[in-house]
Amino acid sequence: MEDLFDLSHKGLERADVNLCIFLHLSEFLTIDLRWETPRVMALSALDILDYHFFSRVEEEFSRALREPGEHPFAKLMHLPLRLEEHVRETGMLAILEKLEGPVNGVETPTVAIFVIGGTSLEMTVQELAIASQALVGETADPDVTNECATLLKRLISEEQEVFKRINQQELMEALEDQSPRYFTLWERRN
Repeated sequence: MEDLFDLSHKGLERADVNLCIFLHLSEFLTIDLRWETPRVMALSALDILDYHFFSRVEEEFSRALREPGEHPFAKLMHLPLRLEEHVRETGMLAILEKLEGPVNGVETPTVAIFVIGGTSLEMTVQELAIASQALVGETADPDVTNECATLLKRLISEEQEVFKRINQQELMEALEDQSPRYFTLWERRN
């Protein structure tokens, strides 16, 4: 499974699968380059984070928690890292199962994950076209590139709206003295 995240042994090759994750959306963009014509689609996190996903995570957590060891405190301190690795691995396997891509022997496809936020939410139409071309590949059919750009634009727009709403809500809470994240210099907190 480490092959999914470690590209160091392959250099800077193009990944087999590109994922564009938006932190505030339940949808994410997938670009599967394992096919002759790249497959571009939006998947729902709710389809990935289903009953089977949580069952697998719970089973591993239970096993790791009860695993006997010579150093119980060190084991407990290492538990969050093990759980994080397992959640990542289980999630990646669930995504690959949904994509149902061709299996090249026993080789695990390489996956690139792009977290879309910050300044990437402010891309122009031209920058979106360039990003889409880079995601699907230079030789991809223009229809596939356009489909990628359209989905990317829609998801970026939705992320911008959610982000704006969150910022407005946090500002309102701050103005109403309900937010512990903001305070005024003249406020007394005794």
